[in-house]
Amino acid sequence: MLLSLAKFLSVYYIACLIQLFFVFGGMLVFVARLNPWPFFKGMWDAITVAFGTCSSSATLPVSMQCVQEHLGVSKNISSFVMPLGSTINMAGAAIFQGMAAILISNAYGIHLDFMTLITVVITAVLSAVGAAGIPGSGILMLSAVLSSAGLPLEGVGVLFGIDRVREMISAVVNSMGDAVVAVTIAKQEGELDELQYYEAELAELEESEA
Repeated sequence: MLLSLAKFLSVYYIACLIQLFFVFGGMLVFVARLNPWPFFKGMWDAITVAFGTCSSSATLPVSMQCVQEHLGVSKNISSFVMPLGSTINMAGAAIFQGMAAILISNAYGIHLDFMTLITVVITAVLSAVGAAGIPGSGILMLSAVLSSAGLPLEGVGVLFGIDRVREMISAVVNSMGDAVVAVTIAKQEGELDELQYYEAELAELEESEA
């Protein structure tokens, strides 16, 4: 069981990194038409706070400060998008609940057909929307996903031991998702100061040339 949990945690971290760099990075490149590297550098303070607190709600003030002061997002956009996203944009929790349902079904030897998997995906997304941005909320909402798939609720207890470590990267994904949306909307609405967004990168370029 410990080996299975270690594999689950490793795959979950890989899935979250894919979400961060390929999905969120892709949004910045193809939708916002921005270089994603300054984004991750500008959000570093928020990333460390989210990783340490395991809470996107606790990270919210730092995230708002980062998008305004480091990325050039206007206060009008950030003050609306970021608080709203911290309550309904829980990509990290949705990934966890879908993966947890698969893990528990395998542990109990229960086969999930295609329609049941679709139900799991829909329920995971909806339950993630309703989850609070605090530690422990994701695993509490997991019971709704397991019930929709006809899986035993006792399986939740299997994941309690690794949930704190799992939530560290989950909170980062949740917080970065809010910030990406804020930057994208600000760019589309003309509320993004691109000089400020690229300020750190331009400063490094000037120092290297000097």
